[in-house]
This record gives sequence, C-alpha cells and structure tokens, in this order.
Amino acid sequence: MGFFDLFRPKWKHSLAGVRAEAVRIITDQNLLAEIAKTDLSPYVRVAAVRRLIDQALLTRIVKNDTEAEVRIAALGKIADKAIIAEIARMDKAPEVRRAAIGEIAEKSLLTEIAKNDKSPDVRKAVIIKLTGQNNYMNAIGVLTDMTLLTEVARTDSAPEIRKAAVDILTDQKALADIASADQESKVRVAAIKRISDQASLANLFKTMEHFPERKAALEKLIDQSVLADIVEKEEDEDLRLIALSNLFDQTVLAGVVRMDASMDARLVALKNLSDQPVLAEVASTAKGKNLRLAAADKLIDKALAQSIRDEIAKMDADLRAHMPEAIETLTQELIQIGLSDGYLSMKPGGKFDRRCKNMRAREIGESLNDLGGFELMKAVHGKIEGMRGPARQLESCWGYIGSWCP
Repeated sequence: MGFFDLFRPKWKHSLAGVRAEAVRIITDQNLLAEIAKTDLSPYVRVAAVRRLIDQALLTRIVKNDTEAEVRIAALGKIADKAIIAEIARMDKAPEVRRAAIGEIAEKSLLTEIAKNDKSPDVRKAVIIKLTGQNNYMNAIGVLTDMTLLTEVARTDSAPEIRKAAVDILTDQKALADIASADQESKVRVAAIKRISDQASLANLFKTMEHFPERKAALEKLIDQSVLADIVEKEEDEDLRLIALSNLFDQTVLAGVVRMDASMDARLVALKNLSDQPVLAEVASTAKGKNLRLAAADKLIDKALAQSIRDEIAKMDADLRAHMPEAIETLTQELIQIGLSDGYLSMKPGGKFDRRCKNMRAREIGESLNDLGGFELMKAVHGKIEGMRGPARQLESCWGYIGSWCP
C-alpha cells in the first residue's frame, strides 16, 4: 500500500484487490461506468461490469473491451439477443463465443455456429448444447444433422470422436472420402464398413495399401464379377479366401476347386459350389483326402458319396498298413525339396502358391497330418532341423495345416 492510498477512496487504491472489493459495494451507476471503462485491471473492470445495468454501455464493453474475461462478464448482463448472436458469431476469442452460446436457444443459429466456427472447442460446445448431452462423445452418438456429423468425422482432432461420427454417418461420398484420407486406420476401417456402394468398395479395395482397410472393403463386396477378378489376380491369399467365401459364380468356383494351387482356396470355394457333376468329379478324382470328402458330403447322390467315402477309407487303411514306409518316403521327398527348391520363395508361381509356399511340401504336410496329426508332423520336422535355414522355412510353409502354427 502506498502513502497516498491513505487519502484516496478505496476504488482508487493502488492494489487491484482492494479496488475490486470496494467496487462490490458501489451502487452509483455513473461511478461504476467510469471504473468499468477506465480501470487498468481486468479484475476490477469485471467487478464493475457485474454491477452495471446500462445496456448501451454493456454493449460497448462486450464489443470493445480488450480482455475476454471482461467481455464475458458484460455478456452475462446483455438482454439483447441480437447482440448475443453477434458476439457468438464474431468475437475474436473462442472463450467469449462459447459463453455467448450458453445464452442462445435458437437451434438454427446454434447449427450455423457449429458448422462455421473455426474453433473446435466452440463447435463441440454447440453440439453438446444442441443434443442436450453432458459430454461430447454422447452428443456425437445422438447427433442427427448429417452435415454436422460429416464435419466432425472429417475434421475433429480426436480419432475416437471421428470414428464415433463415422459410425452413424450415412453419406456415401463422405464415407468414401474419409476412408481414403483419414490418418487413422481404425477410422478408415469404420468408414469402409459403413459403405454400401459397390463401385466405391471396389475402388477402395484396389487403391488402399494396408490389409485391414482392404479386408473391410472386401467383406462388403458382393459384386460377383469384381470378386471373381480378385480371386484370379489377388496375391494375398487371405484376401483371396475372403473373396471366395462371398463368391457364388459356379463356373469360377469350379475352376478354383479343380485347378487352384492352394488347397485352402479349393476348400473354401467348395463350400459355395453346388454344381453336382463338378462335385462328383472332385469327389472321385481330386488330390487331397479332405477335399474329396468335403465334395462327397455335398453330393445329392448319397450312394455315390458313400462309395467315395469307402474308397478313401480303404486307401487310408492300406496306407496305415504300410505307414513306416510311407512316412519315410514322404520324409525323404521333403528333405530333397528343402535341398533343391526350398520350402518358400520370394515370389509366387511355378512350384509355389500365391503365398510363396512350396505346394508339394504343403501336400506332404497335409498327408502327414492325416496320418498322425501334429505329433507326426513335429517328428518329421525334427529330422530336418539340422538343415537350419530350410527347417525354419518349413515351419512357415506348413502354417495352419491341422494344428501347426508357424
């Protein structure tokens, strides 16, 4: 406290706290107006503004004071809804615009601000008020304005909020744009799962770089020509299997079941195959016991199906009768494959399937699994463990045959 403070009224004291306390008991509107306009401390001006009743002066303060906290104090005293709307649209400080929103009930104005305000915090506050929810995530969950939802899904800084908006968005173009442009995989995948337009899904499958997005697009595809093209050209075997599971073109399925290099693909294609002559052919002549049995199970001709099961059972019995010799023959062949071609390749084609795995080595693995399951496969693999590189390759080559995990 300065010496001269002893001779001044308290509202002119050198300490802002003393001046503010003094203002709180002043009733003279002219004096309050002078303090609200001239005091150097925002703290004191706020105290003065809260006691003012002059609407014209309050309007000048809410538009012109340099401090946001003073403008907010004045805003709380303004009765003119047009002035409040102007402040909500135009004030330079987001916190002042947010305060103005609290005084607005007109839905159309709130919607306008939610769409146009540059501040994410202001837009969030408006959306919460529009929906009557107590937090932003809940507000997004019940928001029905598709334009607002689209804006949130495109621009919100939080991935979980963008995803929440995407989860209820229906605009197909907006969803496709988000699926292509969002920085977060989980948001892109969520957008893809909301898309029903087949052309958009096909384009996304073709252009996306990462597996989760391509998988999400593929799982929504039902266009049979697009799926057939994917089965023919796709290099990722897991994606081919998904395409096959959604494919019902009997000609394409028959071709896969008869000739595809991947036994997994042939088995998946068989599930949707209903062509009885093709099923009879596969059950009777195909390589692979499991494929033949699966085809037999789909035959309408039950007598033919049973005769095929009997034939396979006899072959199994004959094989088991000579099991040691059969296992040794398969083991020696497997060793020669490891020494010559290898169990894995850098690219598909020739002796290697689309997943770059040696097809004959996998056939041997499937035969061993039929004969003795995981334990027999493990025992044969043990004989190749001295071949360090090939042994590790074989673990991967045999992946997911029976209980074998790479």
